[in-house]
Amino acid sequence: TGIGALIAGGTGGVAGGIFSSTDDSEEKAKHEGFKEGKQYANSENSVRMNQLLNNLKKQEDKFKEQKDFEDFTIAAFAVGISVANCDGELHPDEISDLEEIISGESYKSLPFSLKIEIRKLKNNPPNFNTAMEYVKKVDKNKWESFSDIIELVMNADGHIRREENAYFEAWKRFNNVA
Repeated sequence: TGIGALIAGGTGGVAGGIFSSTDDSEEKAKHEGFKEGKQYANSENSVRMNQLLNNLKKQEDKFKEQKDFEDFTIAAFAVGISVANCDGELHPDEISDLEEIISGESYKSLPFSLKIEIRKLKNNPPNFNTAMEYVKKVDKNKWESFSDIIELVMNADGHIRREENAYFEAWKRFNNVA
């Protein structure tokens, strides 16, 4: 009976070892499956994250383009209104010409917030220095347009006044220094 118990114990130990080994294999398989699933999900999330980042970058570029457009438009109106008012009189025809010069037919479709800023400039015309603060927000590669706006507004009524000449000279100095 001692030998029988030893054989029974040995058989039980081997059987237990086999089942234990099977349990460990299942546990390892579950763990590996979980790990692979997590890696797959992470790679899928990584792809989605990269797509999201690319889309956000495109939107950021569009917002920057929109901001650049708004900065330029406001600066153009600030300069034009400032020139038109430098002789002390802001004539409605000058404003009408200015709207046509700067934005043409698209003036009607400008964003409401931009129209509000333009209206503020019309109601309280900026002086030269204030207009130049707006210009500083615009890429210097676009500054040539401001020279054109100044000249067009100066010539709008058919004769150039002393104040308008002084404004243009101040613009040339600012443009060369800035």
